[in-house]
Amino acid sequence: MDKLIGLKNLYMAKKQLTPEEKRRQALLALPKQLPPVDSLPKYTHTPLRSQKAYFDFFDAIVPNNDRMPKNGGAYDTLYRSQVDETASAVRTRDEWRFGKPLPNTLQEVLDRTTFQDMVEYQRIYNDVIKPMVQNIIQDSKASLDLPTLKYNDRGLGSFDFAKASMGLVAVDKYFSLHEEDFVPKNEVKTYKEGGKFKYKLISDNTPVVIVPEVKDFKKLKDVAIKAYKEIYEGANIFKTLKKYNLRVGGKGSITSTIKKSYIAKEIFPKPKNAIRLFVKIGANSGIEYDEYKWTGFTAIGIADLLTSLGYSVCIIGIWGLSMSGNGYNDKGVMKAGMRSFSFIIKGFGETLDTPSLLYTFSDLSFFRGKVFLHYIKSAFFYKDYISGSLGSTAYMDDSSSHGISLKQIILQEYGKKDSLYNGTGVLGQSSQFLYYMIGDINSEAEMATKLLDIGLNVVNENAEAREKIFTQVQP
Repeated sequence: MDKLIGLKNLYMAKKQLTPEEKRRQALLALPKQLPPVDSLPKYTHTPLRSQKAYFDFFDAIVPNNDRMPKNGGAYDTLYRSQVDETASAVRTRDEWRFGKPLPNTLQEVLDRTTFQDMVEYQRIYNDVIKPMVQNIIQDSKASLDLPTLKYNDRGLGSFDFAKASMGLVAVDKYFSLHEEDFVPKNEVKTYKEGGKFKYKLISDNTPVVIVPEVKDFKKLKDVAIKAYKEIYEGANIFKTLKKYNLRVGGKGSITSTIKKSYIAKEIFPKPKNAIRLFVKIGANSGIEYDEYKWTGFTAIGIADLLTSLGYSVCIIGIWGLSMSGNGYNDKGVMKAGMRSFSFIIKGFGETLDTPSLLYTFSDLSFFRGKVFLHYIKSAFFYKDYISGSLGSTAYMDDSSSHGISLKQIILQEYGKKDSLYNGTGVLGQSSQFLYYMIGDINSEAEMATKLLDIGLNVVNENAEAREKIFTQVQP
């Protein structure tokens, strides 16, 4: 558990963040103003509704012998070359390209749709991710606005019999010895006789006795009346009931002095209760499997944490390809640009499909096996120029290398649809959505940091939103 040392400190003293923690929180903040679209490098973005829709889209694209712009070769020649390279990597057991476990055939690479190293994932989840999430929640309940169980007397939630039974008492009822039945309180008059309070019917002044109702009263009525008469004459209530083998029972015959016997979750209001988590697909050539897997593992941890805190989470995978060498075809004019594709891995309200998510974000056989081929299909679809090096994978945050980042594309394409930004690109305050973007997480330590940072940011964003709402409604 050494990996968890210090996890509590960020939350328990969240108002006293270190300069490094403040810097990381600032990186999560969204820009107040988006740049005009025409000021950005050219790009396209194709959003797809699911992993299956993504596969269907690219399966339908079959490169032919059309020639690329800029005197390039035929698209199908480059595509076959990449397929051959992938097949060769299968034969040479290339772990850099496929990760673990290695595929045995090219067809296996093309047929995979789920993560293959689930034993490793389960080990990491049980030993690292789950304890990490639980530790954050356990040590940070107040700061995290965690839904807590609270007793109430309004009938909300589930009835806790164990708690109520600690204060069980019989309900006193008015029994008319003349009518031989229970009567309403408003038909009874109280009077004092010999220093004691007694009761009688208002209508005919016949005696009334206060007693608990016995179980199966109608069936045992004759015996019950005998007992009630003795009680009227001064006998002890429960000794008399025991004497006649009578037990308290019947509808409304028992109550509890402990009124708050219902238990329900007390949930803090979350003005920003819908979270989109965007996860980058892909990595640069220097990344091996033991590093690459952590991005998908982190996505699982974030989804677990935020779901536990009562948020609805949508997870979207995204990749971008920078068309190097002015390979972007803008209506026949070749220039710098980027093609990007995204698809939903988990929608709001959907159950997380862990093997599919990890295949998308942690399995190198998807990225270096299939997405490499999709790069070429994308170029054929748009009639772009693409070299044998397949262009450059986009970064999530850094736009310095390619002129535009995936984050900028996400905010332009999704941010306006979700009303995070208005039509002029100004960040608003009324949207229920929060956006987080992750990628290139290559170690357990980086995963822990990202979990802490996003958990804290979610809470602070909602605290600020609640404060603004509260301020607005003040007179």
